[in-house]
Amino acid sequence: MQNSTLYNRVGGENRVNAVVDALYGKVLGDDGLNYFFEGVSMEAHLNKLKSFLRMAFGGGKASRSLDLSSVHASLVDRGLGDVHINSLIMYMREVLEDQGLNEDLILGVEAVLDCYRDNVLGR
Repeated sequence: MQNSTLYNRVGGENRVNAVVDALYGKVLGDDGLNYFFEGVSMEAHLNKLKSFLRMAFGGGKASRSLDLSSVHASLVDRGLGDVHINSLIMYMREVLEDQGLNEDLILGVEAVLDCYRDNVLGR
């Protein structure tokens, strides 16, 4: 199991799909975050996020090349910052705890997500 990817250890495609769906239930219910998604096709967004997480967690390549800085630049212009990334990571922790993942896996997921912070925020 030591050679297993984070993607496999968290439960693979089914778990990532369930986590993303539950995560965005929380995100869209948060007035400090949901305005970033006004006018966004959530189905398309969730599919992109699932593909990104599969790649980020070592489960394969993303379906297309992503420049996270460019993709999020308009959101940064609208105020996206560390506080919002912190909230997303907090909600991810809640969802992973609800799904019964152990602390080591949750810390691994948080570390992976946090390593993309500066790229997302264009720094």
